[in-house]
Amino acid sequence: MIISSWYLHAYIQARTASLVGGNFPIPIQDDNWEPKEDSQVSDFQEFFKKSFFDGIVKITGESSAEAILYHIKFDENSRNFPVVHSGIESMLGKSGAIIIEKSIINEMFARLKEKPPAILNLSNENFDFVKSVKYVREIYNERANRR
Repeated sequence: MIISSWYLHAYIQARTASLVGGNFPIPIQDDNWEPKEDSQVSDFQEFFKKSFFDGIVKITGESSAEAILYHIKFDENSRNFPVVHSGIESMLGKSGAIIIEKSIINEMFARLKEKPPAILNLSNENFDFVKSVKYVREIYNERANRR
C-alpha cells in the first residue's frame, strides 16, 4: 500500500494539531540508550540517519519525512532505537509506524546490498523495528571490522 505524500502530510498535521501543543510523549533516554563511543558507532549512526530519512521519503515524500524527523526529535534520539520507534508510533499509530519502519529497514538492507532475512518478519505484523535495526547494525559492524 502506497500512501500519497499529500495524504500523509495532512495526516501528520492533523495528528500534530490534535496533541496538546504538538508535544509528543517521547522520553529522551531510557535503559536502552546507546552512547556514541567510537568511530564505528559514529559511522553506523550516519548510515542509520541517511537510511532512516531516505526510507521515509520513499513513502511520504521529502517534506513529510522532514516533519516526522522533527516531531520525533530524531537528532536527539537517533541512538535510542526504542525511543525512535515510540515516536513514530505515537505520531502515526501502529499501522502507520509499521509501514514507515519497514521502509526504513528495507532502505538499510538495500544500502548494504543485502536481502532482509525472514527472521525479521518484514512481511507480517510481528515486525520489530528495534530488533531489525540492531540486526542491521550487527551486519554493518561485521563489515566494518573486516576492513
